[in-house]
Amino acid sequence: NYSDIENCDLVALAEPRSKLRQLVADHYGFDRTYEDHTALLTDPSVDAVVVLVPRTETGPIVLECLNAGKHVFTEKPMAATAEQAERLAEAASANGVTFTVGFMKRHDPGVALAKSVIAEVESTGELGPMIYARAHCFGGDGYGGAKPRFATDESLMSVGDRWPMAPSWLTGDDPRDQYQKYTNAYCHDVNLIRYLTGQTPRVIHASLENVAGRIVTLEFEGFN
Repeated sequence: NYSDIENCDLVALAEPRSKLRQLVADHYGFDRTYEDHTALLTDPSVDAVVVLVPRTETGPIVLECLNAGKHVFTEKPMAATAEQAERLAEAASANGVTFTVGFMKRHDPGVALAKSVIAEVESTGELGPMIYARAHCFGGDGYGGAKPRFATDESLMSVGDRWPMAPSWLTGDDPRDQYQKYTNAYCHDVNLIRYLTGQTPRVIHASLENVAGRIVTLEFEGFN
């Protein structure tokens, strides 16, 4: 996607897997490659960094990028806890850079249409106040149709520190794993409801035990 943007230059790629690094660099024409992000962050030609790494390593690497004065675009979720998120937001502010999280559905034409319809109904009051909203999360093509998909026989390599993917008060391996899966997938739903309504929720019920049907109820300033 970035290679199709006229005023975006792909100048540097950091990837510890040498075969994969070379395949991607050759295909997209990166000027330089590095074995890790630490070396890339010293490159003065790099203005902004796209961080796509395992979730446990996203936060620490983003923090390093922000502190190096680089703008950052990263995958969702932004963080696993409010404390982690605040730390990243404060770093972006302190360094005067932009930190953007990839909630791409905000730019979907269907979402734009829904937002305009909701705004119109709210302004006219013809249906009364909103009392209930329902969101589904369906799986799909994780690559968004991107081609080619590069693959090698190399194993995924750890590249930095790791942050917990669940809050400290949540104990036991299974609950923490279920929390991580929920935040990773359903943050799209929460983000869209916030975007469509302009409101911030609070959790009033959560049942994550049943793999086939997890349910979370959020209260958005007067409607569930």
